[in-house]
Amino acid sequence: MRRAAVTLSIALISLGLSSIPARAASIDGAPQIKGLQFDTSSVSVFGLNVATVKVSVHLTDGDGVDDSVNDANSLLPTPFITIQHIAPPLGVDDSQIAFLTLASGTIYDGWWQGNVYVPSHYNGEMHAAFVEAYDTQYNLLQGDPASSGFDPHFSITGTHRPSLSSGLSPQIIQYPNSAQFKGRLIDSDTGAPFSGVKISILSGDWDFCCPVVKTATTDSNGYWGVTLTNNQIPLNIGATVLGPSADTLQRRFFVVSNWKVSRMWWAVWAKPSASRLRLGSTTTVYGSVAPAAASVAELQRLVSGVWKTVAQAPVHSSGRFYLTAHPPSRGYQRYRVEIPGSYGFVTTATRPFTIYVY
Repeated sequence: MRRAAVTLSIALISLGLSSIPARAASIDGAPQIKGLQFDTSSVSVFGLNVATVKVSVHLTDGDGVDDSVNDANSLLPTPFITIQHIAPPLGVDDSQIAFLTLASGTIYDGWWQGNVYVPSHYNGEMHAAFVEAYDTQYNLLQGDPASSGFDPHFSITGTHRPSLSSGLSPQIIQYPNSAQFKGRLIDSDTGAPFSGVKISILSGDWDFCCPVVKTATTDSNGYWGVTLTNNQIPLNIGATVLGPSADTLQRRFFVVSNWKVSRMWWAVWAKPSASRLRLGSTTTVYGSVAPAAASVAELQRLVSGVWKTVAQAPVHSSGRFYLTAHPPSRGYQRYRVEIPGSYGFVTTATRPFTIYVY
């Protein structure tokens, strides 16, 4: 997500589109934090439930705090606050961003409020770690509110925390075959299953998370599973239980999630134009790879039991490739073509073939 923001910012600068319009001189610089509080000091959460903790930030600014949270065209709406675990539990995302909207007062002197969503596996203690806000003159506040003297905490007691497993079968998928994505949702305290729970399968390949690929429902034993066609299998695939419609940066909130990186074999074949050659002559080895996202094909020859790369050629947009084999000696020479791994595809080799040299 940050990568998208940085990339877009660089693109805008290069195009001369990111220049800030001329404004009147600023009255007092960046917004100031004058207060910060949570609406509770402790919260208890059970199982798949989600508690909501309201966070309020008192901001003052002579020019007025700029409210871009409700601006659909804003790349990174402000003001926002980052809430973090003081000591995150093992395997738990230790931060959450909440956007703030004006709850009382004015943009010059007002309280801004947002929601922090708390699942049971957030068990521990959280505090406000970072606030960002612009004013109407583009003066920027960025910093830890503790440096302004405000560092409230709230504690979370989570019980019967959910545990969600997931996995792809087969573990390495042969393109363009389908695959099973499946797992189980249980109570980590007792091992009892959570039944009848909707599992959302998400793609994490987008900068702003995350499109729903498919859904499933856990059975009476907590098991769930879906069949995914090849074009439904993203590089980063997640099984999730979605929570409230979050005003967090990702626009989705995970009560519990489990993510995997998918891996696939290329679909590749190759054969020589001639299988018998006179010593000193050459032959073309041609073939095809799918999908046509591969960039290079490597011709390899078996030398003393080890495959050695002897030629390379680019893969055309059609997926076709053409390599030249130049056998160095008489006799049977074993070759194959290998496609290097790239973006979730693992290195894949064709079946060996033989060229006889006389």
